[in-house]
Amino acid sequence: MRIESNPITRLLQTQLDKTRAARPGAAKADGESLELSDRARTLRSARAALDAAPAMDAQRVAEIKQQLANGSYQVTPEDVADKLLGSQ
Repeated sequence: MRIESNPITRLLQTQLDKTRAARPGAAKADGESLELSDRARTLRSARAALDAAPAMDAQRVAEIKQQLANGSYQVTPEDVADKLLGSQ
């Protein structure tokens, strides 16, 4: 699932707009150039990581919701501990 109007996109666009407004002479006669701040680079990296993240499995979510609704969803304490410790 891809959502175009998310906070990261808006923050990146705002930062780019501020950069352009602060440096109106940055565009060269032979072409435009843009220098990104460290924050803009960080936001760009975050956006790339978000785009690379796997999409939600809607079918799996529906299955778990159904199991939760009918009380058949079982999780062992070991599974919880493993997830909390990041060992899986």
